[in-house]
Amino acid sequence: MREFLSINIDSKNMHHAYLFAGAHTVADEISEFLKSLYEGQKENIDISIEKHHSFTVDESRLLKAMHTEKGNDGKRFFVISAEFFTREAENALLKAVEEPPLGVHFFFVTPRPWLLVPTLRSRMQFIKSEDDVTISKEDLKKAESFLKALKGERIKIIGEIIKNHEDDENSAPLRNEAMYLLSALEFVLYKKNKDTNAKDNKTPFSKEEQLAFDSIYKSRDFLSDQGTSAKTLLEYIALIL
Repeated sequence: MREFLSINIDSKNMHHAYLFAGAHTVADEISEFLKSLYEGQKENIDISIEKHHSFTVDESRLLKAMHTEKGNDGKRFFVISAEFFTREAENALLKAVEEPPLGVHFFFVTPRPWLLVPTLRSRMQFIKSEDDVTISKEDLKKAESFLKALKGERIKIIGEIIKNHEDDENSAPLRNEAMYLLSALEFVLYKKNKDTNAKDNKTPFSKEEQLAFDSIYKSRDFLSDQGTSAKTLLEYIALIL
């Protein structure tokens, strides 16, 4: 991993913000790499590392306050790893990421960077890490079982998911699980329809299939809004697929 980071991060011409596709462990690797990068040098460095299930607007505001504080005369690195960023948090990060003070650099790590709003992604240098997270076999099995189930059975599956999170329809862990399920559903449907249509020499996707993908995409986007019920979105997907 260190060799990979040394290839993608130029210490003499470091970008102000990086976006990595990966798990929390990537954040640890980045922190250790930054320490080794400046080891033995006179320049002062300050490394802050945070890990979250869900990165909310409160964490975003705190990060904005921290990165504008006057620190040492060297470099300041903020390594932020989160499974999920709320839309409010992303919007609050825009200015901080676009115009950080001199010597301040951000490193964001998330399993699914494509879920971030394009305006935020465009302000970062994207690096697909060698520990890039793909959809797990467990999530794929859940998605396949969900699609095979009747609509009533799907509603029961969703009920069990909610129950596992103590009926808190707005919790960060529930939103994370819902996000993973939607991504797995999208993958399974895409692969199934693509293979079937190619075999039958049909166009890539029918209007009905495209509607399903659009619904999953919009539901996943709505999950970034803390005011939206994860239960309601999942039940909607259960009925339209």
